Amino acid sequence: MATPRITSWSNLAFVSEEVDSETDKFTYTMCAAVDSVDTVYCCELPLRKADISFDKLTTALQPLPDNEIYPIWPPVSWDTPGLTHFSGPQETLTTLFIKRPKFAFYNVFKRHNVTHLIARLLTGIVLDRYTHTIKDFLEQVLDGLDKMDFVDQLESAIMQLHSLDFAHNDLNPKNIMVEEKTKRPVLIDFGSAKVVGEALGTSRGTADWIPVKFQDYATSRKENDLFALEKMRVWIEMPTF
Repeated sequence: MATPRITSWSNLAFVSEEVDSETDKFTYTMCAAVDSVDTVYCCELPLRKADISFDKLTTALQPLPDNEIYPIWPPVSWDTPGLTHFSGPQETLTTLFIKRPKFAFYNVFKRHNVTHLIARLLTGIVLDRYTHTIKDFLEQVLDGLDKMDFVDQLESAIMQLHSLDFAHNDLNPKNIMVEEKTKRPVLIDFGSAKVVGEALGTSRGTADWIPVKFQDYATSRKENDLFALEKMRVWIEMPTF
């Protein structure tokens, strides 16, 4: 297999400057690329992003074993209602979004020798693609949105989640998409969603959209969503960017 040639930052699936969690000092830049057959290439460079050349980056990228990053496709014997294999034409991908594993977590697990926790061989899940978050929509001054109705529908989605005894815990304008035709809200990013009462992990709320200081934001609570929802009612009338 040939390593993808990187000629632009847009060629990468992931790039992040990492810092030491205790000292907050820069440690390395992590990069990942995915080729046309879903092979993932990854590297760590002890340089700031601004100091990395594309030639150096291309040379540093190394393939990750499929069995350490992708889940196995469920066998026929598994009870997986609603789960189907997608192999549609390439042109349909403009209306779809492929959700892939977070490659940054691979190195975290690898350092602790628990790469087996990342299941194997399912390269992504296919979801409807939405173009605008509510933040993008309002920032670009697009038309056709009934703001009050939008938040009411968002509240309905949150109440449905709460009825299942879950809280989202990260409700903010970047996690709410706008359905293009109906202008209805679509709640996304359930990385912080937990059963009510459970401890939040490393994925948790967004500053200014949580009811307590970030260091105290440690438990999944319906009140977290209700606080953000009321703030959304105010924000949507006078949005700040």
